[in-house]
Amino acid sequence: MQYKISYNENDDILFIETEGIIDSESEEKLINEIFEWKNDFGILNYLIDFRNIKEVKLGALDFFDLPRKYMKPKLSHDIKIVLLAPNIKKEDFIFYENVCQGIGYNTKIFYDYDEALVWLNNK
Repeated sequence: MQYKISYNENDDILFIETEGIIDSESEEKLINEIFEWKNDFGILNYLIDFRNIKEVKLGALDFFDLPRKYMKPKLSHDIKIVLLAPNIKKEDFIFYENVCQGIGYNTKIFYDYDEALVWLNNK
């Protein structure tokens, strides 16, 4: 998976645009980079756009374990994460949302960019 990161200082949102194939290795790399941004700049709002992902090489167990990786570096629960989900593996992304919310992370899945921004900007 390739990705591009940009930061909107006015809205305090880190935007991540992805494309290609997501697998456990690329997902781990992305998470680590998000942790660096959080630690270095204190960013609390994240929009990760997966709509250009062509293939998801992650299973249900990967989606279940992913939110628990946030706990290792003690990622705070005051962050908001929006995922713009692709049209593939929708049920796995919804499962991920439920796991995140179950352990206290403010995470939401969207398919519409504008709706995602409204939710993310609602402080």
